Amino acid sequence: MIQVLRKTTLLIAVTLTIAACTDKSDTSSSPSTASSSPQPVLTTSISKYSVTVPVTIAGKTYQFLLDTGSAYTIVDNQVAAAMTQRAPDHEIPARLHQSLAEGASTPGGTLHKDDVKFWRPLRIDIGDHALRSATPWLGLDLSLLTRATGRRIDGILGTDVFRQLSWQVDNVKRTLTVLADVPSTAGYQQCVPYRDEYGQPPEIQIGLKNANWAPFRIDTGLTDSLAPLDLLDALHKNGSNIEQIGEASMATANGTHHASEYLVDGLSISGMPVGRLRVLESAGGLNNLGMGFLSRFDSYALVPAEMVFCYNAKNFTRDDHQPLRYIPLIYVDGRIEIGDSSMGDVSGYGLKPGDVLLEVNGRKVLPADIEELREDVGIAPKGKLTILIDRSGEKKTIEL
Repeated sequence: MIQVLRKTTLLIAVTLTIAACTDKSDTSSSPSTASSSPQPVLTTSISKYSVTVPVTIAGKTYQFLLDTGSAYTIVDNQVAAAMTQRAPDHEIPARLHQSLAEGASTPGGTLHKDDVKFWRPLRIDIGDHALRSATPWLGLDLSLLTRATGRRIDGILGTDVFRQLSWQVDNVKRTLTVLADVPSTAGYQQCVPYRDEYGQPPEIQIGLKNANWAPFRIDTGLTDSLAPLDLLDALHKNGSNIEQIGEASMATANGTHHASEYLVDGLSISGMPVGRLRVLESAGGLNNLGMGFLSRFDSYALVPAEMVFCYNAKNFTRDDHQPLRYIPLIYVDGRIEIGDSSMGDVSGYGLKPGDVLLEVNGRKVLPADIEELREDVGIAPKGKLTILIDRSGEKKTIEL
């Protein structure tokens, strides 16, 4: 089946054994309801499927991806080399040595110590709030993430930064608000507690059919969600509808990888059905909820100081669609191009790798919209998709 290229990013996490369990009591929470509203340190625009945060390091502004699936701050090697020095071995904490020696699970496979460089950390400013850490930055080549997200990704903010602040996302306005203090949660219709532990994303309970539940982790670094095959089998046995719809390509911080893709029905949160959710099979045993899940909420907040996930959701339930075609889109030199992929031959659509995408159904395309464009061109009904391209200086209109 021809699939749409979707971006996922690095996770550095210790894999846990997953099993569907007997339902627990109501997990609703009543965290801080104080009327005072702390002043945000930053408010910035975001896209539907990625949360990028402008940060300042040594007087220069960089774009970092907020990734609750990463345990550590990661910086692109070229960016790090221009601002700091390599960290000697004796400055690398034993826990980091051990986790990478054992191999860290990522959507793209296992990450080892030899795959990364270590850099001396500098102060990171988010708005007017300064963050300092003695833990070396992990260095990787993040160019694949830049090509996938439509904007330059200079680094990744992991849970080491995430836990120091509060994060509010408004999906209607497409904004992120970052706070240094604990915000009031009185304006949210529901708050649920989450489990937190070192090296792990926030973990919440997701309802299954037959009054059961399973633990899933909130991962802002993923587009689609992830689940290992044994969990998918357990969900099927528990009454969920699991439909395999083909293969998907994942651009990760440690390479491009392919995974089986499914539509999963029968999940819920606080009694609200999720609808059919697109889920990729995780070879590393990761069971994480990506931005495809989080984008269903009107707004949500992650408050690490109180370990709660709060949200508003008027029209939460949504069915993800099975893609009808696979047209890889990549961000190159400030524009969106047709990419080359092993998932399918685009010549059947009258396209060639390197074609520059100009318009989709009469709408000018912007690099920041690349993730939604992949979805749009993948699910548009036959005869309802018109794209304008530039091929070596000549404009062509393609009807699909």
